[in-house]
Amino acid sequence: MPLATRGKSVATDDEGYLIDPADWNEELAKEWAREEHIVLSAEHWAVIKFMREYYEQRQITPDARHVIKFLAGYKGESSEGRNDLFRLFPYGYVKQACRIAGMLHITIGKEPEQIISPLAALAPVPGQEFDDMTGIRGDLALLVILAHELDNRPMLIG
Repeated sequence: MPLATRGKSVATDDEGYLIDPADWNEELAKEWAREEHIVLSAEHWAVIKFMREYYEQRQITPDARHVIKFLAGYKGESSEGRNDLFRLFPYGYVKQACRIAGMLHITIGKEPEQIISPLAALAPVPGQEFDDMTGIRGDLALLVILAHELDNRPMLIG
């Protein structure tokens, strides 16, 4: 489903998640938070910024445990662990935090073509060259996730 922001159309999947996380901007985050009845506080924005930076560095969505660890450092002594994350995003990390932060959304249980067809929009144009390894690293991370999703075996990385 296309969505318009800043005069530009951005592609989303059937559940409203961005197909390309690079299309994310604060305007989209505010709109999606409003739809979820979330008033974005400084704490929300700190989590969103952490998630965006994590994604930009690693080309993969941060696991909830990484966000919980970030929140513990951000809040210090007053941290309540995972309760902090669920207080900020009460209907779930994936449903709310990941969508608002513009993360890529892959759902276990979907048919392979449902996972791969939205991702085809991210494929490089034939003959396109990469000026650095970022695109290749992102493609490899995506392949690891897809392989896991398609065969449902435990994923071991490292």
